[in-house]
Amino acid sequence: MDQERVSEPVLPLALLTRGRLCLVVGAGKTGCRKAQALLEAGARVVLVAPTGGEEAAQLAGQANLEWRQRLFEPSDAEGVFLAFAATDDEQANGAVLAACRDRAVLCGIVDHGWRHGDFISPAVLRQDGLCIAVSTGGRSCRRARMVKEALGRHLEAVDAADLLVIGVDHRRLGLAEREELHLDSAAKERLGAMLRQVMALHGFAVVETCNRIELHAVVSAGTEIEEILRRLLGFNHLPTDQVYCLRGHEAFQHSALLLAGLLSQVIGEKHIVSQVKQAFDEAERMGWANGMLREWLDSSLHVAKHIRQETVDSTPAFEIEDITLDFLAAQGDADAADPGLMVIGSGAMGRALVTRWVERTSRSRLVWVYRSRPPEVPPAWDARVETAQLAELDALLPRMRAVICATAADRPVLDQTHSRLFGDSPVHIVDLGVPRNVSPELARACPQIQVQNLDGLKQWHRCEGRDAESFAPTARRIVGEHRDMYDKLTLFHTGA
Repeated sequence: MDQERVSEPVLPLALLTRGRLCLVVGAGKTGCRKAQALLEAGARVVLVAPTGGEEAAQLAGQANLEWRQRLFEPSDAEGVFLAFAATDDEQANGAVLAACRDRAVLCGIVDHGWRHGDFISPAVLRQDGLCIAVSTGGRSCRRARMVKEALGRHLEAVDAADLLVIGVDHRRLGLAEREELHLDSAAKERLGAMLRQVMALHGFAVVETCNRIELHAVVSAGTEIEEILRRLLGFNHLPTDQVYCLRGHEAFQHSALLLAGLLSQVIGEKHIVSQVKQAFDEAERMGWANGMLREWLDSSLHVAKHIRQETVDSTPAFEIEDITLDFLAAQGDADAADPGLMVIGSGAMGRALVTRWVERTSRSRLVWVYRSRPPEVPPAWDARVETAQLAELDALLPRMRAVICATAADRPVLDQTHSRLFGDSPVHIVDLGVPRNVSPELARACPQIQVQNLDGLKQWHRCEGRDAESFAPTARRIVGEHRDMYDKLTLFHTGA
């Protein structure tokens, strides 16, 4: 049987050996390494061997080591806390093990008989007070050493961590340009698999909403990986002024302002909180996140709550569904009868739209369209809300004066093929999807159809005084007041 390919289950422990008497039998290279490791751990060491090389001679000069230059005797195991049988003689190692067993002393064997001993030695890495042990259960010492060496290179850049945000949003890119960067689920998984290969990247989440695509990452301090991340995210073809790269406290400030709703197209909207939480939850499910990333989110939420209390919560609240219904009301379509209004999408945004419409209107009826699973409709809505499957669009669209599209589909749900279903009367379509739920070709084919997307709604909706810049000084002051939360996150090497 190949001894290198057989492993044993092990229990990892960190033994407290300071001041305790430990035994090493054998003064070859392996025995001397074991003796040196014990000395570094503060143990008192007895080295038993009739002869030894240069390594043994160097050890002999250390205060806590006694070299008994003779063959092993069973009495050498008396009063010993821990022992290593490290000779090149299998029978001699067996004698050491037997003497230790008689005296209830744990003994490890370093030759092919290791499985008969009480423990095996892992590959050990010590750096700046950190001790890492790597064991393969005896299966492959070479593999354990390779892992240890890789970790050593990695730890050189982990004394402190940086927060990093790299992204694009509506302030720099229009809807058409953002659409090209949209990641469907398969593309996001591929991106995550590639990002996991970047050694300086310790944890990350991909935040994608209707107006932004961002990578929130914990990275090694002092590393320059922004260009690599730009390429992996597909941002490398964009001018540098269209991509924001924020690091350290600026990244922490950005996440707090984002969660406070100050970086949204509709200032103060609250949907962003659930969207970011979902992105971080996804990162944990996919194995992209670490504990520090979750702490970053929790700290940012705490600061964001404080920001909201002193800024946007003191002014009238607007959500995207309010603005959508306000826009249709201005066109005379929010209270269309017969019914004349359709909402496509049964997710969180679709439900919020239908709920707000029910609260705001009293007479008209609405068609709520779903893809596969019918939404739950409260009994109180039965007389006013009709549900239908997406497959029924052809029969329903000719009756509509207004349509709101709010799905997470990766392709349009309304396109040029639906143009034959609209009559000559004006029809307003509000497209809240990114990527767009409505193909641009539909409006070109039907001049009577007016399509309003998210960027257009932003231009239409101007709330006097509700501007992100007007809140910026207060928000930055609050982030500064919570500097200790940022320091606790990034200077983790000074903690316990």
